[in-house]
Amino acid sequence: MKEQNITINWPRAGYLRRLAAGIYDLFLALAIFVITGFVGNLIFIVWMKLGWVQGVQDFSQLNQHPEQLHWLHVWLRGWCFFWVIYFYIWFWQRGQTLGMRAWRLRLQHTDGAFLSRKDALMRFFWSFGGLGNLLIWCRSDRRALQDYLTASEVVYQQ
Repeated sequence: MKEQNITINWPRAGYLRRLAAGIYDLFLALAIFVITGFVGNLIFIVWMKLGWVQGVQDFSQLNQHPEQLHWLHVWLRGWCFFWVIYFYIWFWQRGQTLGMRAWRLRLQHTDGAFLSRKDALMRFFWSFGGLGNLLIWCRSDRRALQDYLTASEVVYQQ
């Protein structure tokens, strides 16, 4: 059962408060990217030692096999971005990221319900890396592009 927000009349958050929470979350996302990059490299090393990477036994041999080096880059970037996206989706399903909590913001549907996994994923892609928030300056209802497209809102918990 999804938890409901009892008080749904909180004011919508403005651009600067969203920006501050976004910067806070960006630092967390970068930390996740670095940590998962380290773990991804460890996994790739294990694959090399097990012989699952054809013709390569250690990193020094990767320069002689550009197709394997390319595969490593694709693997690492995909692995890291997956976990960064998962970070946002996981927290948005629960109503707020750590940055949003610090700035007393909450993400919810306009009826007060938390976002589903699908809605959180759609919100991530519709936000265009935060550029969707620029719409807030053009609208009096303080809703960003991703808010409209996922029927959600970011409210300020007073």
